[in-house]
Amino acid sequence: MRRLSHFASHFASHFAPHFAPSLTSRFASSLTSHFAPHFALPLVSFGILLATCAVQLGAQQLGAPRLAVSTADSTLIARLLLAEERRDTTAAAYADGMRSTDARIRTIAQRGLGRSRDALFARRDSLPALPTPPAYTDPAWRLRYRALGTKNDKCDELRSALGDSAWQVRLRAADLITPSCGNDAAIVATLRNWTNTAPTTSVRTKGGVSWHAAAHGLTALARVAPTDARAVLPRAVASRMATLRAYAARAAATLNDTATLRRLAADSD
Repeated sequence: MRRLSHFASHFASHFAPHFAPSLTSRFASSLTSHFAPHFALPLVSFGILLATCAVQLGAQQLGAPRLAVSTADSTLIARLLLAEERRDTTAAAYADGMRSTDARIRTIAQRGLGRSRDALFARRDSLPALPTPPAYTDPAWRLRYRALGTKNDKCDELRSALGDSAWQVRLRAADLITPSCGNDAAIVATLRNWTNTAPTTSVRTKGGVSWHAAAHGLTALARVAPTDARAVLPRAVASRMATLRAYAARAAATLNDTATLRRLAADSD
């Protein structure tokens, strides 16, 4: 089955986008009717898998040029794949495939014969190159997020990050704050402001937050300013939002507030 998966991947990458769905259905039918009686069930499933991959990828590239392929060609493809599966270097299908006027079928034949002769297929680079994988550019805020690291005791960096334009960076900074920043008045003031503005619903504006600021602010405040955290903890415990109450439990654990933890242990959520 490992080899069959390789076939499916190669077929889908190189050829499926160029075959019309009608070809794939003919191919599956041909594979099943002509060859299935002689092979185990996984091979039949493989034919269906190839057809499915081809239909799905072909549907995504409707704008790509398609070449008409005959029933004879689809049968030839099936013969080539079966010969490759059996590692039959004498199969007539390879010669027929090499003579095909369709470059795609010639490539299938070339690959099949190469793999039949050499399991490692050292000349695989002679085949057409695979499509270049897509590249995605990270947004600037994600780079700033990563720059904070997994541990950070630089209070000046964290203070600056708490005012970042992206809430993802702000919340990350709050999560990284350690007790060593307890003397930073600006950090404590920001966290206190977050906890004092906890919303009553989870509704948020695009690019904004709802309970997130109050929740992350509360857990950070419990580390750097325990007295301030104890003052606002009851409000979070009484919140109608379960997510905020969950963060209240984390803050209570940091504060060693066993009474609050017992109450939250009996929470309905």
